[in-house]
Amino acid sequence: MSKYHLQRLFKKNTGLTPQEYLTKVRMLHSKHLIENTNDSITHIAHLSGYTSSAYFSEIFYRYFGCTPTDFRKRTRRDGP
Repeated sequence: MSKYHLQRLFKKNTGLTPQEYLTKVRMLHSKHLIENTNDSITHIAHLSGYTSSAYFSEIFYRYFGCTPTDFRKRTRRDGP
């Protein structure tokens, strides 16, 4: 099976490309870590599979509409 055929099958079954799926998993994981740990954003970026915290922050902003730091502030303020 070719790489391209596998990608087409993946998108047909999930609605996402493999890269979009990986980004979604990474973002949901990082969101969970930001909400539930006091780890630094840089550490969370690395735990989520990103080698650059700046790139991680850019992707996080595109996905959630705010920076990881702003997201943490918002969840801490709105939390219990």
